[in-house]
Amino acid sequence: MIAKVKYQAIDEKTGKDKIIKEEYILDAISFTEAEEKMYKFFEEEKSTESVVVNISPCNISEVLLNNEDSIFYKCRIAFKDEDPNTGKEKISKTFHLVESTDLKDAYEHLETVMESVLIPYEIESIVKTKIIEYLPHVEPEILHN
Repeated sequence: MIAKVKYQAIDEKTGKDKIIKEEYILDAISFTEAEEKMYKFFEEEKSTESVVVNISPCNISEVLLNNEDSIFYKCRIAFKDEDPNTGKEKISKTFHLVESTDLKDAYEHLETVMESVLIPYEIESIVKTKIIEYLPHVEPEILHN
């Protein structure tokens, strides 16, 4: 899911309060879980009050992280396969989110990951996003008696 959040922070240049809007991508099963995760993240990591403005489902099938970088690119990939029943070419599209330093690096990172794919594919587009950070799904701890 994609969460859009806004919060107040002090502008480093002017010293005045300003409203900051950011986007995050997160693994969540429900809208409630996504909202809870965002508020908890801001409480623990940013130590500031925030308002979750919007939560929407996204069509990202895989997130490819590169721990040193902070720009996320949304990549559309078309897989070309033959339908076994009709013999016609069947195209299915997926979206990957790639964390990278720039567009070229995002393309190269995606190509490296896709090397092991046996089905013919084409990278149709790579677009820079406004996503700030990825929050993966964390399994809750189970308490044992």
